[in-house]
Amino acid sequence: MTPVFFVGTFEHTLDDKGRIVLPARFRSHFADGAYLTSARGHVVLRTLVEFGGMAEHTTEKARAGEADPAVKTALGSRTEFVYPDAQGRVTLSARLQRDAGLEREVVLIGALDTIQIYAASIWREVEQVGADLVAEAGRQGIGI
Repeated sequence: MTPVFFVGTFEHTLDDKGRIVLPARFRSHFADGAYLTSARGHVVLRTLVEFGGMAEHTTEKARAGEADPAVKTALGSRTEFVYPDAQGRVTLSARLQRDAGLEREVVLIGALDTIQIYAASIWREVEQVGADLVAEAGRQGIGI
C-alpha cells in the first residue's frame, strides 16, 4: 500500500455548528471516519489506520511497563470519532475547540501522517518556529 502524506496549509472558517471543511484532496482518506484528538494548542485529525497504529503502540508500551497506563486514559478521553458529512465537513466539539483555543478562523496543516488544526492566530507563531526548524535541519544536512 502506498503511504499517504498530508502536506499543505489551508485556511478555513469554523461554521456556527463547529464544522470545518476538509481539503478536497484529503477527503477520501477519511471517508470511513476519523479521529480528532486535542493537543497543546491544536487538534490532530488522524485516519483510522494512523490512530489504530498509535493506539496499539500506546497500549503495548503500557502493558510492557514502558509507559504510564494513564497515557491510554488521557489519549482515549481527549479523542473523538467523527464521520465527514456529504460536503466533506467534520464537526469539532465545543470541548475540542475550547481545549485547543480554536477561533472562527482556523488553519489546517498537513503534518505528513496527520492533519493539525490551529487557530489562525496561534498558527502564525507556530509557523515561524517551524520555518526556523526547517532552516536548521537543512544546515545540519538532514535533507529538508
